[in-house]
Amino acid sequence: SEASSGEQFSTTTVSSVAVQAGNSRIVVAILKSGKWVQLQLAEAEPNLLEIGGNQDETKKLLQD
Repeated sequence: SEASSGEQFSTTTVSSVAVQAGNSRIVVAILKSGKWVQLQLAEAEPNLLEIGGNQDETKKLLQD
């Protein structure tokens, strides 16, 4: 990333946090660049954009 003064900062992964419940899992990376800290979704199973083939299936999967 780049500061407003034009300085360049490298980005470092500070930590990764994984949470699993049943068949679902997410991994979040904590990144630091200069004075900024950012959370980044590194992995999701099932893919959060592909949960369920229809609304009823999605509701059931989210309740399980």
